[in-house]
Amino acid sequence: MIVRDNFVERFTMLKDTYDLTYPVLTSLLGACGKSTINEWIRAKKSFPNESMLVYISDLFAVSIDWLLGRIDEPYNEMILTTLEVQHTVDLLSMPLSPFIPNEYLNIKQRRKNYSLGQRANISYIAMAAYFRTMFDMFTFKQVENGDIYLKTQDDIIRCQNLLNMYVADVKDFGPLIRGELDKPVFDLEDTIRKNKNA
Repeated sequence: MIVRDNFVERFTMLKDTYDLTYPVLTSLLGACGKSTINEWIRAKKSFPNESMLVYISDLFAVSIDWLLGRIDEPYNEMILTTLEVQHTVDLLSMPLSPFIPNEYLNIKQRRKNYSLGQRANISYIAMAAYFRTMFDMFTFKQVENGDIYLKTQDDIIRCQNLLNMYVADVKDFGPLIRGELDKPVFDLEDTIRKNKNA
């Protein structure tokens, strides 16, 4: 398989595992329309640029090497920990501060009590809420260049409200973050197993 075919297969797995429609994917990725995503998946005419590959990798908490078919395991402890430290915990603290258990906030406890898949789900929820919020308020270029300034109190309140809304939209997030589930809500590893056995 060539890199493009690997990307299409794995991006489609992500889309299906997370039960994403084209409009939702478009709002999550911000830089492209349905036709662009359709060209990646169906027509295989185009390929995401480096920035978009990083966004996709960060959004789903998977390695770019997995996304491009170079390795078989989607999750990597170092990548997950980096995303959690740099983004996930802070993003979730904004809307959910009193509801995030210490088992998740403490890195050692998080590694002990949550599977890589569960941690990737939590990171996805935080990153999806962040990307949707940012792309509701700014263009892809502004986000990519770091030109995302909340200029007024109304901007800050709008940002907070959007983050709250997008996190609250996710079914089973509460039981997931509290460690009450035996497996991830969006089980990519199960999807991979099923695809191998098909």
